[in-house]
Amino acid sequence: MPARVSPPETKDFTLEKLDEKQGVPTEEKTIVTIRLATVRQNSLRSKLFSEYIRELADTEGGKERVIFRLPLYDLISEEVFLTLVGCNITTADGNKPLFRFKQGLNGQFLDMTKDQFLEAWGTLDDETAAEIHSKVQEMNPHWIMGGVGDSDLGE
Repeated sequence: MPARVSPPETKDFTLEKLDEKQGVPTEEKTIVTIRLATVRQNSLRSKLFSEYIRELADTEGGKERVIFRLPLYDLISEEVFLTLVGCNITTADGNKPLFRFKQGLNGQFLDMTKDQFLEAWGTLDDETAAEIHSKVQEMNPHWIMGGVGDSDLGE
């Protein structure tokens, strides 16, 4: 029998800092589920780095300067958008989940358009967004700048 594609590896993470800040009881902890990026997510992420400016300086040293025009917040939100597959954070009124998910053939996935995700993501405070993103990086260490797997960035 030939090999089969397996659902991507996922991991649940507790948002300890957020729970401590909001006094959430241990038994009701805030959880995010992050997937390991596959070829599709890696390809979509790499497109963020596809446009850059390369300037050759007119100096004696002949140095060149490479400029990436990629705001850090865009990179962070894209990485979360590509890998967030579960989260129990609710809207401010506590009546609805902040993010929507759906079960598919290869596991759970985000069931929101990019604009819907960005609208929801934009309601988080910086500390919570950073804590979620740290879990994305923990699950996908090859995405950490300067880490293994960044050789395609021209470094």
